[in-house]
Amino acid sequence: MKAVIVEIKDGVAAVLSDDGCVATIQNSNYKIGQVIQMNSLKGRFTKKIAIFAASAAALVVLGAGSWAYASPYSYVSLDVNPSIEYTLNRFNHVLEVNAVNDDGEELLNDINLDDLQYTSIENAVTKTVEQITDLGYFEETSEDDTSAGIIIATSGKNQEKSEELAQELQTVVENKVEENGATVVVEAISVDLKRVEQAKELGVTPGKLNLVEQLQSAAADSSEIDTEVWLNKSVKDILKATKEYRKANPDFGKDEQEDQETSSEDDFLYPIDDKTEPSQIVDNDDEKAKETKEKDAEKLREAEEKTAEKAKEAEERAAEKLKEAEEKAADKAKEAEEKAAEERKETEKKAADKAKEAEKKAAENRNEAAEKAADKAKEAEEEAAWKTKDQTGKKTEKDSEMKEQSSQGNSQDHGNSDSKKGNKK
Repeated sequence: MKAVIVEIKDGVAAVLSDDGCVATIQNSNYKIGQVIQMNSLKGRFTKKIAIFAASAAALVVLGAGSWAYASPYSYVSLDVNPSIEYTLNRFNHVLEVNAVNDDGEELLNDINLDDLQYTSIENAVTKTVEQITDLGYFEETSEDDTSAGIIIATSGKNQEKSEELAQELQTVVENKVEENGATVVVEAISVDLKRVEQAKELGVTPGKLNLVEQLQSAAADSSEIDTEVWLNKSVKDILKATKEYRKANPDFGKDEQEDQETSSEDDFLYPIDDKTEPSQIVDNDDEKAKETKEKDAEKLREAEEKTAEKAKEAEERAAEKLKEAEEKAADKAKEAEEKAAEERKETEKKAADKAKEAEKKAAENRNEAAEKAADKAKEAEEEAAWKTKDQTGKKTEKDSEMKEQSSQGNSQDHGNSDSKKGNKK
């Protein structure tokens, strides 16, 4: 199942799984907001019991923390010829990665999106540039020695942070291409959200749109530049054409510079006073409106920052409450486990006692049966002996009778013999 890292502290990470379970696991260099694959949370102390025990904390986490993690806050686009767009949360972690053109689709097919999502934008851009390098986009050279190019555009609700992010990403990418030994022109710009929407309507990135507009400005006749055609060309091709147009039009940019200088001089020579012309008053009103708009935007940024800080504080408090609830739940689970172990031990002891009693009784029964068998055997033996003795006695008596009878017979025979001898005499 999938789970998102919602808190990291003291080597332990708290995760919220897609089935609504909260658990703590060992931190393996995870990042807040990162989505990971996990086995079932069965057997962990925290499972759903932690949610029930910490329902209030969980609601705050899901309300404030999840909002902070999952809400789109800013956008970054990267163009070489593959065009990629990243949607970020307020912590500059990637929520979504999208291809803007066909080359971008092919690029994303070669990248494991899990390596880009929920990681920092710096890491995501670095891995993207590595893949673009591996695909050979920076190996091509032109006859006029035009370098390949990378254009990065940032945009967000806080313009100042957007500009800072653009500078950071430019430095990151420049270091990366230098590390790879490639010769690449890297440009990073910050644009407003209206510009992002305008580019989306054309099916391109704001960085690519900005490059084509620079090309139109460099051309002596902007109508020569077919916007739709050039928006489908690579950054390198656009840079090359812009360079050629500027070379052919050496006065490129002078008019704008003179206009700026004249405007500054006019402001100095003709300050606003009671004799100011109506047109100047209108200009002044526009300037005030612009200042008011900027102040409102600044107030909005401050309010957003305060909201983010409050959300972060709420998230920290919720994480602390969640941790306490998890500890309580773990203690309860431990107590329940100990109680169950004690019950198992008691049950096993009772079973052992019963088995012992049964064995003792069986032994007694065996002994009793053996004694009975021995008694019966003894009785049978005595009876057999008695019968034998009886038979022997009867035989002896019979023998005696027979002997006596024989003796009597012999005596009678002897008397008869003597009588016969007397008669002869």
